[in-house]
Amino acid sequence: MIGHLIAEAKAELKLNTMQQEMFDRAVANSKLAREKARTSQAKVRGTLQAELAKPEPNLAAVAAAADAAMDECRLARKAIRDEWLALYAKFGPEQKAAVRDRLQKKMSEGESFRQKMRERMQQRREGATG
Repeated sequence: MIGHLIAEAKAELKLNTMQQEMFDRAVANSKLAREKARTSQAKVRGTLQAELAKPEPNLAAVAAAADAAMDECRLARKAIRDEWLALYAKFGPEQKAAVRDRLQKKMSEGESFRQKMRERMQQRREGATG
């Protein structure tokens, strides 16, 4: 999430050379991690398909493959997050304020959406019982 916020705010951040290099590296590593996650999930699907083709599928093998993929992706996600946080740590007060403002806006939008959904669900419940 922090990476998306920083990437969205890039234009207003006015990154210096060192920050730009860190940004570019974090973007590239994020793309690699996403591709690796897709590959891992494809392997899990392949394992599942292979097991389902058997008369007695080994679901434990599928679960183990899924667990391994999740663990691998979790580690990659943490490493990428740490890269983005390292970049954020190099920001000055104005740059941090820009990221903070975007984060506050996202949180507000999320809360508005959740409130709208609560109201909708309440209306459905009232309509179903009324």
